[in-house]
Amino acid sequence: MREALVAAGQLAPCWGDPDRTLHKVGRAAAEAAAAGAVLLALPEQVLTGWDPLHAPFLEEEDGPLVGSLQEIAAEHHIGILGSVQQKADPMPTNTAVMIDADGTVLARYAKMHPFAPGGEDLHYAGGAGISTFSMAGLRFGIAICYDLRFGDLFARYAAAGVDAMLVPAAWPCSRIEHWERFLRLRAEEQGFFMIGINTAGVTTPVDRYCGRSMIVDPAGTVLAFADETEQVLYAAVRSAGQHGRLPASGR
Repeated sequence: MREALVAAGQLAPCWGDPDRTLHKVGRAAAEAAAAGAVLLALPEQVLTGWDPLHAPFLEEEDGPLVGSLQEIAAEHHIGILGSVQQKADPMPTNTAVMIDADGTVLARYAKMHPFAPGGEDLHYAGGAGISTFSMAGLRFGIAICYDLRFGDLFARYAAAGVDAMLVPAAWPCSRIEHWERFLRLRAEEQGFFMIGINTAGVTTPVDRYCGRSMIVDPAGTVLAFADETEQVLYAAVRSAGQHGRLPASGR
């Protein structure tokens, strides 16, 4: 049986101050590594705070923020999923970057569905496709926040054979019940684990966030659940051979 402990690092960004936030990431990485987790997944744009209308920390693929995450991953020997505002033509992308425990980049995923109700689609380009990576004998997929509302994306990941999805987010308090509902729904309908990592309780110039990160198994059962505070959640995820998708009828 292939099984691995994963960690969801529910943190509050220090708005516009990535250096301060990186200290939080380092502490969370140390804790998760000591607990035996193979990876630590962080909320959407955690280093700077999610900003749908501006890109003040725009960087190349090998920019300083990704480099700092690589250093933390290598120092604590743990995989880290972070996200950055990445340069692209004609518009930047909201890109999640998966870093291996030795500090190398394993995968990148550009948010396929920018948050149109908040104007993100006017300032950021949508990604072109899914992104998967392997770690500890398991296959993981990546989606970001608003992507949760698009079931066809998760069906594509199921067809690609993923065992678990990592979903970093900046999901606001005003719609937090949708966040919880979609995480459980996507897990049950596609038969894989869902690791939802939301921004901790904090008010930014954009919105207010209430945390409630969750790790959900393929049956839709919540294995770990956070409140609004900064914390690290843990749960063991298993390979697809240990669970199965629902039949077409849904039961």
